[in-house]
Amino acid sequence: MKYIKHIIYLSTIYIFSSCDIGTIIPGEVGDIIIDVESTWSPNGYTIGYIGVTTEMTSGMFSVDTTGSNLNEISVPDLISFPDWSPDGQWLVYSKYGNIFKRNIADNIEIQLTFIGGNRFPSWSNDGVWIAFHSNKDSPNGMSFIWKMKSDGSELKRIIYTPEDGEVKHPDWFPDGIRLVVIRSLLSHRSPEVCIIDTSGNTISVLTNDFSYDRYPKVSGRNEIVYQRDDNLGEICFIKADGSNHKLLIPNSINPNWSPDGLKISYTNKIDGRIWIMSRDGTYKKRVSY
Repeated sequence: MKYIKHIIYLSTIYIFSSCDIGTIIPGEVGDIIIDVESTWSPNGYTIGYIGVTTEMTSGMFSVDTTGSNLNEISVPDLISFPDWSPDGQWLVYSKYGNIFKRNIADNIEIQLTFIGGNRFPSWSNDGVWIAFHSNKDSPNGMSFIWKMKSDGSELKRIIYTPEDGEVKHPDWFPDGIRLVVIRSLLSHRSPEVCIIDTSGNTISVLTNDFSYDRYPKVSGRNEIVYQRDDNLGEICFIKADGSNHKLLIPNSINPNWSPDGLKISYTNKIDGRIWIMSRDGTYKKRVSY
């Protein structure tokens, strides 16, 4: 099956974003985004990702870190940013603005939210909670961080500060108390990487570079990677204390950590495929084809 995620229009390729249906992100000529939004199985050897068909419907696929054993693990659908459960039995993802989870063994899908624009789910390390961002109950349409039990119960918004801008793209720290997020600072209108706690208190602002930051992910070593939109996609690294902030690799998007925190998966914008690299940006290897 051929997976395509681009349309050529005059001199520009327009890339459809599966996380925000209807949004079109302009890219450069030559950009071919095919395999995106990778997530690691807890076994550390399997990577899931989204592939998009010629009919512009997306499906969930998996491949070993060796590049072998390609499998389709969900029916084609418009899903985005999957996250593997810590026990390896479930995938949680956003679809049509709501959060769903799918049992990998029997392919049964369960809807967890039923109203509001809910996206970017993240499973806590103990498997009890799912965090996500949502514009539910937000009269201004802005999105903030919510959490719920993994069965959809105890739904609660944990931060609502419209005067300070949106808070999106949560990912859990190993301690289950803190989350790394992006927060739109109204002072310069660009989302920055921040750390909050589950009471909604801001602990620290890690970046303040006027760049558009997205999709932060934290490892078991309390190290963070994120996508910076400079130069149409860069992957950056920063420690939770704000130190060692650096560019890891250009022309790349959607970083994610391996369970041991030693490797990073990402989409290479040159060939549109899933690659992995060491945590310091070395030893790069393509795994999807």
